[in-house]
Amino acid sequence: CLHDPVWYDHLPYIDFPRNWPVFSPKDKIGDWLEMYTKVMELNYWSSTEARSAAYDDKTKEWTVVVHRDGKDIALKPKQLVLATGMSSKANMPSFKGMDSFKGDQHHSSKHPGPDAYAGKKAVVIGSNNSAHDIAAALWEA
Repeated sequence: CLHDPVWYDHLPYIDFPRNWPVFSPKDKIGDWLEMYTKVMELNYWSSTEARSAAYDDKTKEWTVVVHRDGKDIALKPKQLVLATGMSSKANMPSFKGMDSFKGDQHHSSKHPGPDAYAGKKAVVIGSNNSAHDIAAALWEA
């Protein structure tokens, strides 16, 4: 949602208002999503980490373990959707001179956060959500 124009991001049943900005700030999107989950009465858990997912061929059943409020919770969903982005596989490009570069190089999936780079120069290569989010966080650090 953060890096797509608004007309790509409408949710089912409730469109964004006509005066909504074409490119929405993260806090505005966050507020909209919180409102949407309440209005649509969705069972949504924030601040929850998926720890594991396993399928049992014998019982034909998924077991998904999530960590929430300091404890692990085992769920038995009928379906499981893994929404991990375009491919869920890190694509680390190769450039001439990478092997001799003395600075830090890493894929966005291994990004330690902006504080590690406060006051330093950085180059972010990429054009999707992770690149935008990391570049914005580095700018603010």
